[in-house]
Amino acid sequence: MKKLLVVSIAMAFVAFGVGMSLAGDYHYKQSLNCSDCHTMHGTQAHTYAGGGTASSWTPIANNLRLLKGGEEHVCLDCHDNNNGFPDVVGANGGGAVANGRSAGALNTVAGVDGYTQYMGHTIGSTDPPPGAGTPYAYPAGTKLECVNCHSAHGGTGRGHVYNHTETVNPFRNLRTLSRGSGATDNATISYNRDLENTANPSGLFNMADNTFRDVYELGSGNYDQDGVLLNRPNLAKSGFGLWCGKCHVDLHGSPGGTEVGGTLGTSGRYSGFYRHPTSGVNLRSTWNSTLYRVRAEAPNQEWGTQGTAIATMPTNMGLTCLSCHKAHGTNRQFGLIYALGNAPLGENGDGTTAKHLCRQCHGQGAD
Repeated sequence: MKKLLVVSIAMAFVAFGVGMSLAGDYHYKQSLNCSDCHTMHGTQAHTYAGGGTASSWTPIANNLRLLKGGEEHVCLDCHDNNNGFPDVVGANGGGAVANGRSAGALNTVAGVDGYTQYMGHTIGSTDPPPGAGTPYAYPAGTKLECVNCHSAHGGTGRGHVYNHTETVNPFRNLRTLSRGSGATDNATISYNRDLENTANPSGLFNMADNTFRDVYELGSGNYDQDGVLLNRPNLAKSGFGLWCGKCHVDLHGSPGGTEVGGTLGTSGRYSGFYRHPTSGVNLRSTWNSTLYRVRAEAPNQEWGTQGTAIATMPTNMGLTCLSCHKAHGTNRQFGLIYALGNAPLGENGDGTTAKHLCRQCHGQGAD
């Protein structure tokens, strides 16, 4: 599926440096190195250590903003098959993760490594997002680029430098998305790290503070499927649902809304949906009894331990876009995670059909 904007969480993880364990903080303040992406004179004939032919001067042709390549390509110079950086396109050649990349993999218009356009976000596609409203969060007719979702300079805007006055620490350098200049529901994804938190130099907020943010990261493995967990600071709304919904307008909503439908019965259960809600509904049924569960939003860190069933369904657990899809995509249709749940899910899930994913929460249908 072209231009699938399910977030998670977030599109291309705009650059993080070699050896960085923090998620989204490489393009950040003193680590924001201009020469990583720009070259002052339109050329760079040798490496920083002197390798190459210094006498050969070959200008870089017509790249705006003194970039070393086109906007989508300059990101991928680091983030595609470059060891030491998160690899965000096709097969993972950019460093090990224990249980699959948290955001999965982007694809390209021509396809790459077996990943093709119906499997997730497509770099370079000019097609509108599925379920797009008018307007959506990036200019219609333009190519999908990393900077449509991420701020290369950190912070919340496309060109805003994450400086000491920035009040929002955005997850994965994700931009604040809006569907128009007059919008009042701008969506920003916050998370649990703060490099300026001198009272807690490890960068981790305590759990009480973390409940007000959209993402909780474990102390290591932050690009791993199991290293990113989802909070639910607002029971009526999903932060990721709102964020993804800035492009996928008709695919996002809460019960009773025009996109989703549904009526609340006397039993406290909704019925009559004509689209799957992305917020506003609590999990019931079988999710807690599955050994390896898809990510659910939890207001009190009630995720349980993967590999062990939860005896009783926690209260106020909710689903959002990233529960079923990878933000960049998978090698399944629509970036879905085929999650049978009998083994660690990894990038694409341990199942063989989309039905296995549905059965994480819905008991109908035998294998």
